[in-house]
Amino acid sequence: GDFNAIIVMLGSNDGRWLKHEGKRLHFGPDVALWWQQYSLRFDEFFGRLCNETGKVFWVGMPPMKPKAYHDKTRLFNRFYDQKIQHSGCGRYIHTDYLSTERPTRWKDGIHVSNSGGQMVAQRILKDTGL
Repeated sequence: GDFNAIIVMLGSNDGRWLKHEGKRLHFGPDVALWWQQYSLRFDEFFGRLCNETGKVFWVGMPPMKPKAYHDKTRLFNRFYDQKIQHSGCGRYIHTDYLSTERPTRWKDGIHVSNSGGQMVAQRILKDTGL
């Protein structure tokens, strides 16, 4: 591919409905069909990244303040970590070292602050060796 490395951090809005066979499929931690469809979409996207470079780094979502958001992002982070471990391509970078008490996010507890972004960027550089 054309890239030396690709770094990705996505997913905070992924716990929503998916279109499947012309219908809305609603998210839920125990909804097998939703996860199956999400997994297919993830595999397609991640496969495209792997086709472009041998170095794909997927950064986990940093902790969030609103409990519902935080719990959902932990669920997705575990999903990404497991998928990437079994992919034979890329590496998952944990952000669990950050806490909801550190200034990673703005006051809303959702959007990454400037200082939080710098902390994550420094960790990415350290963990990837880029």
